[in-house]
Amino acid sequence: MEIIKIHLLKNDNFNIKKSNIITIGFFDGMHKMHKKILKKTKKIAKKNKGYFSVITFSKKIRNFFRKENGQIFSRKRNYQLIESKFQPDFIFEIQTDLQVIHQSKLTFMMYLKNILHVEKIVIGSDFKFGYKALGTTEDLIHFFGNENIYIFKRNNRYSSSKLLKNTNKFAWIKD
Repeated sequence: MEIIKIHLLKNDNFNIKKSNIITIGFFDGMHKMHKKILKKTKKIAKKNKGYFSVITFSKKIRNFFRKENGQIFSRKRNYQLIESKFQPDFIFEIQTDLQVIHQSKLTFMMYLKNILHVEKIVIGSDFKFGYKALGTTEDLIHFFGNENIYIFKRNNRYSSSKLLKNTNKFAWIKD
C-alpha cells in the first residue's frame, strides 16, 4: 500500500496504469459502516481488475477552520487499520487547506477522472464535496454515470461524530 499526499493541483502526477475504484471519506475511527464501504470497494476493484484506493483528508473542513483536531485516532493509526484489514493499493490523502477548500465540485470530479483515473466510486449518501460542499452524490452520478456510483445510505447508529462524543463506546467492529 502506498500513501500519497495530494493537493488537487494540476501538477499532481501519478503513474496509474489501470482503472481506479475508490471510496472517499474521512474514515475516522473505523466503525461498522466504514468497514462495509471499504469491503464493497475492494470487491468491486477485484471484480473490475482495477486498483482499490481510499481517498481521505488530512483534516475535516470544520476542524481546519476551528483549528481543532477532533479525531478519534491519529491519521497514521487510521491508515494502519485500513491497511491491516483491507490492503488497498493506495490511500490518497487530500491536504486540507484554503486552496483545496475553494476548489469547485467540477474541478474535484475532473481531478478524480483525469488524474486519478477513477472509474467507480463507493460513498456514503451524505458525502458532499467542492466549494461550500455544493457537490452531491447526484453530481457524481451525472458525471461518472449511475452504474459507476455505489451509495450507502447513512446509518446514524454508526456515526463517527457520535463515537467521538462517547469514545467509551468506540471499538473496531469485528465480524
